[in-house]
Amino acid sequence: MKKRTVLNFFEFSEMKDYVLIEKENGFKMDFSRPNSAGTKNNSINERSIRKSGVTSLLLILLLFLFTNFLFAQQPPACNLQGPLKATFSQGGGQVISFSSETVDTVPGTKYVWSLKSNSSNAKFISKNGQASIQVAPGTRGGTFTVQLKLINPGPTSNVKSCFCTQSVTVIAPI
Repeated sequence: MKKRTVLNFFEFSEMKDYVLIEKENGFKMDFSRPNSAGTKNNSINERSIRKSGVTSLLLILLLFLFTNFLFAQQPPACNLQGPLKATFSQGGGQVISFSSETVDTVPGTKYVWSLKSNSSNAKFISKNGQASIQVAPGTRGGTFTVQLKLINPGPTSNVKSCFCTQSVTVIAPI
């Protein structure tokens, strides 16, 4: 029967002197060896405990930093939901709504809506800064493009953002 230490997972605990004994059908724990924590030479044990404590703290710190690196903040992503056609009128036309489907947003994400290439004289009706917005398509035919900029908060050197757009054709009422 051979005595072999396979892996010493108990390095930092009181059970560090126990060994695994290889048997024909597996391994068995050998509790016959005395525990080194009960020996008379406490100065050596205290130094090894302090050293193992510092090592443990260092390992925990490195693990924390590594997991933060793996799960670092991703830039947000978005997709707009809303109509592709709308009708105009002298009063501004039918009210249409756009909503955003977002991914990787965090608490405090800013929603900044704007109108790009606005040839139909479209205007926002609802308050800017929300996940959805209402638009009056305008007083004449043409097109307009709604743009949403998502901004995840963070340090100024590491701000994550994205843009999504949707174009709408404005036609005369039937």
